[in-house]
Amino acid sequence: MRSSAAARVTLSLAAALAALPRAVKGESAEPAWVTQPPPNTADSLYGVGEGPDLEDAKRNALKDAAGRLRVSLSSKTQRSVKDENGAVYSSALSEVLHEVQKTEFASAVLDRTAPSVHGTYALVKVDRRAFVKDTRARFEMALGLVDGATRDLDQKPPIEQYRVLQASLPNIRTVLGLGQLLREVDPAFGRESTLQPMAALDERASKTVGDLVFALEYGPGDADVARVVTAFVNGSGMRIAPTSDRPGTLVIAISTSSREQTIFHSKMVLLNVMLAVRNAQLTGLASRRYEVNGSSMSDYAAARASAVVQLGEALRRAGPVSGLGL
Repeated sequence: MRSSAAARVTLSLAAALAALPRAVKGESAEPAWVTQPPPNTADSLYGVGEGPDLEDAKRNALKDAAGRLRVSLSSKTQRSVKDENGAVYSSALSEVLHEVQKTEFASAVLDRTAPSVHGTYALVKVDRRAFVKDTRARFEMALGLVDGATRDLDQKPPIEQYRVLQASLPNIRTVLGLGQLLREVDPAFGRESTLQPMAALDERASKTVGDLVFALEYGPGDADVARVVTAFVNGSGMRIAPTSDRPGTLVIAISTSSREQTIFHSKMVLLNVMLAVRNAQLTGLASRRYEVNGSSMSDYAAARASAVVQLGEALRRAGPVSGLGL
């Protein structure tokens, strides 16, 4: 009888334990707002995160809010690329996602918390209107900087156009990115007409290097260096002209010096090369110095040829335009 009663008690206890909520047994049940976060509204953006403590959970929730926005923006911007003009908006997608990724959501507040198996759940709510206001301010500031820098751009010589556009490129892409972001989060965004000109400037910035034309000046002993510089300039999308007569043509003046020595029967040449860029008015615009080594077991001419090869590699590493000090 005792054993039968004990068995009934054991079964009753097991059934009671099975009926207890998971949280009582040490397993935190996920709240509904974790498995199904509130949708973004006209007033608020939401994000859910989990972490070992509240700070980590809140940080991950902010990342989730940005992530949800990125997913929506990616889809809409890709449609914009297809529906409007791929050349105009193709760079905007990566830029807008970058802008969202670095957004700090200064107006975010902690809305709800709950214990989790790994620590804590957090739900954050971002004041959408405050976020839009801050984003619009950043957009207008970048737009103003671009407008000021590119005013009368067509009146400038090609090298100045290039410099202005390269210096403005970060702000141009910020305008494109924030503009696409505002198209998503601000129904009242009325500056879409500015995006097309900004995208055109973005595209132009990548093409102005092709407008740069140079003529070379060098001594008879530096024809080998001149050939390497010519190959570098032409291969970078710029052009070498036979003379500097054409308006806007810049001059690259090449000067060299070298030191020769023999080490363990090997002929060594240390070649110093100066590339100085000037305009038709003889105004110096930029310069860059290179120091390269060459060696040969035969003679110094072969060692110099080896050094000139190293110069070509150094120019390619420096990259277009930068290789000339511009």
